[in-house]
Amino acid sequence: MAKKKKSAKKKARRKSTKPRPRGRTIAVKVARPGKIHLTPREEQLLRLVSLGCSVTEVAAILDVAPSTADNHKARLMAKLGTDKAALVTRLAIQYGVSPMTDRLTPAEQRASGRSNDGWN
Repeated sequence: MAKKKKSAKKKARRKSTKPRPRGRTIAVKVARPGKIHLTPREEQLLRLVSLGCSVTEVAAILDVAPSTADNHKARLMAKLGTDKAALVTRLAIQYGVSPMTDRLTPAEQRASGRSNDGWN
């Protein structure tokens, strides 16, 4: 049986001088109004986080696993370029996702398990 020669394409791919990133990389950009596009799910999550919901409450409201909600929250915060919940609230108001008078709907309160605690 004759040996197959390696294609030039594979050789070229191996000779690439560009280093490959290890693991996942998330591009962090500076948050500026109108410059970052948020998906509808990210807007939902941004609203709930800005209203002070914990990850478990967000998971219950969106009907996902808590780890999924935590991953969504981490990616959203990286996309917004922050790691502080207070700044997330400020950005939600700035982007118009959550007005100052926004509250959880009764259905969201039931799903999250919150009572009328005066906060939401």
